[in-house]
Amino acid sequence: MGYSSLRFHLLVLCAFLLISTSVGFGQDTTTSRVYSVSLATGSILKNYPSFPDRGLMALGSASLGWQTYGHSAWQQDFRYPVLGLNIVAGSTGNQHVLGNLLAVMPYLSWSRGDLWKKELKVGLGFAWYTKHFDALTNTDNTLIGSHLTNITMVEFGLSRRLSSALALRFAFGFSHFSNGHTRLPNLGINSPIASLGIVLKEPERGRYILHPDTLRSRFRILLEAGIGYHEFGESTEPVNGPLYKIYSVSSGVNFRASRLHNFYLLLTGSYYSSFRGFIERTDLFRDHQMINSSTLVLYLGHEFMAGHFSIDTRVGAYLFNPFRRRYTKEILDQGYDGRIYNSNKLGVNYYLFNTKKERGNLRLGLYIKANMGQADFVEWQIGWLL
Repeated sequence: MGYSSLRFHLLVLCAFLLISTSVGFGQDTTTSRVYSVSLATGSILKNYPSFPDRGLMALGSASLGWQTYGHSAWQQDFRYPVLGLNIVAGSTGNQHVLGNLLAVMPYLSWSRGDLWKKELKVGLGFAWYTKHFDALTNTDNTLIGSHLTNITMVEFGLSRRLSSALALRFAFGFSHFSNGHTRLPNLGINSPIASLGIVLKEPERGRYILHPDTLRSRFRILLEAGIGYHEFGESTEPVNGPLYKIYSVSSGVNFRASRLHNFYLLLTGSYYSSFRGFIERTDLFRDHQMINSSTLVLYLGHEFMAGHFSIDTRVGAYLFNPFRRRYTKEILDQGYDGRIYNSNKLGVNYYLFNTKKERGNLRLGLYIKANMGQADFVEWQIGWLL
C-alpha cells in the first residue's frame, strides 16, 4: 500500500472515530440502554465468473444501543429509534484467500410489538479484512483489494420477550462490503446473513409528545466542493495502480421541506486526473484534454435530517461524459454501458451549526459515488448553504 493510499485510509478512520464518538457520547439522559449479542452465519454470493471458493461465514456480534424518547426533535421525526454501535467479527468462509473480518458500524433500528417484537435495523460503517488481493501471494481474492472497506447492512429481526428485560432474537439481513474503488480489484462482498442472539434492555420510559414541525419551508442556494480518490480501471483490473484524485464543484437549489426532509437539484462538474493520465498515455483525445477529462452530472437529491447529521442520497444523469463514452466504445469495445448515463451518490453529512438556522450553514461530508451500481470513487466534501 502506497503512502497516498495509507493517508486516505487514515483519514477515513479518523472520520469514522469522530462519528462513532458522537454517537456513543452525545446522548442525553433521557435514553435507556439496549445490549445484544448474537452468533451469525451466511455465505458470500457469487457475482463474477472468476470467484474464490467459500464456505459458510461464522460471525459473532455485540452491540450497545440507546433507546430514544423524543427529547430532541430529530428523535421524534425518526419515530423514536434505537441509536447504537455494532461490532462484528469472524470468518469469511475462506481463511486462506479472504481471511477474517472485523467491522464497526453505527446503526439505527425501529421496533414494534410487545411479546413478539418486529424490528428493522440499518447500519453503515467500516470493516477490516485480514487478507486482500496481492499480485504475488493472493491472486484468487478478486473481491477486495484493500484491508479497509465500507460495510452497509439492512436487517429484519423478530424478538420473543422472555422477561421484562430479556428477549430472544432471530434476524435475517443482507450486508455489502466495498472499498469504493480506491483499490482494485473491488468486486465487493454481498452476503445474506442469519443470526440468533439475546437482547437485554433497561426499563423503558415515557416518550415525549410529538411536537408539530414549525420549521419554515424555504429555498436556499447550495454550493459544494469535493476531492475524491480512486484507482483507475474496471472492477478487477488493472491492479497495483496509483491512487488518482477527482476534483468536483457543485451548485444548485436546496429546498428544506420539513425538519426531516431536505431536497435539492444540483449540477456537479468533476475533473478526473486518472482520465487525463490515460488520455496523455494513449492519445484517446488529441485536443481539449482537460475538458475531455471532465464530467457534468445533474443530481436530484434527498437528505434525512437527524440533528447535526444527515443521510444524503443522490440520483443523477450525465449531461457530459466524453471520456467514458469513447473509452467504452474504443477500449472496452462495448456498444452500450449504462455507466456512461447514470451516476449516484450516498453519503453522510455533519452540519457545523444548528440546522434550524434561516441562513448560512457549513457541512462536511463523506460520500461514495457509483455509476449504475459500480463504485467509482470515495469523496470528501464541504458544502455551503446560503
